[in-house]
Amino acid sequence: MKSKTLIIDEEVQGEKIVDLNTEQLIKLAVKNIDDDVISVEIKKRHKSDASKTTGCQ
Repeated sequence: MKSKTLIIDEEVQGEKIVDLNTEQLIKLAVKNIDDDVISVEIKKRHKSDASKTTGCQ
């Protein structure tokens, strides 16, 4: 299973949490949603990204 990353951008400060599994990512994302959140962005890994990270062509 590939690890996931959660980035919380708060303009003047923020947090980057790495090496998460899917369950951890979901829990942390939901935990950080409150009335001040203006958007949530989800990026999915594409097949072309996999070849870049694994060295496969």
